[in-house]
Amino acid sequence: MIMEFIASLILEGTLEAGTSKKVPLPLRILLLLVFFAFYGALIGVFIMIGASALKDGRIVGAIVMFAISAIIALMVIVWFIRTCKSKHIR
Repeated sequence: MIMEFIASLILEGTLEAGTSKKVPLPLRILLLLVFFAFYGALIGVFIMIGASALKDGRIVGAIVMFAISAIIALMVIVWFIRTCKSKHIR
């Protein structure tokens, strides 16, 4: 529970600071890279699990893992676009 709180705090903090015009541009880019690297790693783990399941012949499990990774990727993209639009970032 504590780890979940810390991860949530870090991810929300990086997104907020990464989209704030008050933060210098190089730091914003670095913070957004950290944000996307975390979610990229999470998506990569789900894809690896899906590939492993597919290799073992568990097709349904593989499809579920690939679907979860696609949903996470889509949610992160939509969340980022909405955040940028609400803060008028271009």
